[in-house]
Amino acid sequence: MKSYFIKEGYKCNLDSHGKPIPFLDDECGASTYQVKVYEFVKKVILKYDATSILDIGCGYGIKLKESILPVCKNIVGIDMKHAIDFCREEHSFGRWFQDDIERPGLDLLERFDVVICSDVIEHLCDPDSLLNYIKRYSHGDTHVIISTPARDQLRTHGGLGPPVNKTHVREWTRAEFSAYMSNRDFTILKHFLVGEAGQNLYEIVRKIVLMEPLRKIQVVHCKQGKDSD
Repeated sequence: MKSYFIKEGYKCNLDSHGKPIPFLDDECGASTYQVKVYEFVKKVILKYDATSILDIGCGYGIKLKESILPVCKNIVGIDMKHAIDFCREEHSFGRWFQDDIERPGLDLLERFDVVICSDVIEHLCDPDSLLNYIKRYSHGDTHVIISTPARDQLRTHGGLGPPVNKTHVREWTRAEFSAYMSNRDFTILKHFLVGEAGQNLYEIVRKIVLMEPLRKIQVVHCKQGKDSD
């Protein structure tokens, strides 16, 4: 298996058939995690006058409704069937499409001003498939925001895996992820950390009681190509 710039000897999470262990979103998680990522995306939309956004791995679309809809009406979400069924039934905004990122069958024939992919890449056996998917829907000035756990911020700092979360195939340190994204023809504009659980006090207390680490996730704001400014 390719290393994707993770240090030699790292162990991934895969099932007995060499496949990722499935992850299914729920309403609690959909409204709790990555809140600060979407707040940052909102700032990007306002700063650059973006008029369209694609969310790859949109989940239940709750954070799109709360953070993005007030500043951008042209919203498209892509995810697995259970999440897209929820979005189509519950939301009166946006367009929602089912697709498999690693085996895509969808082609929207569109390019978007902003593409967000929050905490998806760590679930994939082949993360290059996601980056190619992002490029398919990006134009020359598209702002791309990707988040993923920062392994160097976890209790297993410096560890060789596998990730504690069984549905995560792999997790990168900040240095590894920066090198990986740059190698795949993305220019990084900003690379920073945010708290995973946003302002949800219940989730913070729950993790403390269960002695689970309060993760921080890394966020990369980038553009495709080496000559972006």
